Amino acid sequence: MLSGGVLLGRRPSAVVPNGVVPVRLNDPMRTISRNHAVIDFDEAGHAWIEDCGSLNGTFLMVGGAETRLERHMRMPLSAPCTIRIGDQFFEFTRHDRN
Repeated sequence: MLSGGVLLGRRPSAVVPNGVVPVRLNDPMRTISRNHAVIDFDEAGHAWIEDCGSLNGTFLMVGGAETRLERHMRMPLSAPCTIRIGDQFFEFTRHDRN
């Protein structure tokens, strides 16, 4: 569960964008870059994802279609969807805080 922005990677940098927390992903096959992707939220609460120039790419899967994100281009992230980073899959959903 995310409450703020995260930098996902095999060994994320100690230096991260303001308000973003580094999250280390276990990756024995080394398909994930050190700094692979950032997920963050704007002031209105909308989610965004950006590939950090990873070698193996970041992919969004929605309704059976898979799209590779362009490197260093921030894209809106809509729930529900699946995010593929390297050979790992993550489900992105939204929950109200009520």
